[in-house]
Amino acid sequence: MIDYRKAKALMSDPTFTEVVDQLKQQQVNTFINSPKCSTIERENAYDVIKALEAIENALKSAINNEKFNQ
Repeated sequence: MIDYRKAKALMSDPTFTEVVDQLKQQQVNTFINSPKCSTIERENAYDVIKALEAIENALKSAINNEKFNQ
């Protein structure tokens, strides 16, 4: 289980959120600028975006669960 305090600290850390946002944008750019024949490249970019979203969602879930349990 993710510690609420650590999750909140990460989600409140501007460096963390900026890095995640930059990584997502890089993958979106990869997706958009890939040639038509680069299906694997687009699929990989999609997978990275989904993995980053899963990390964010896990942290947000830990924060919300703590708020709900208070």
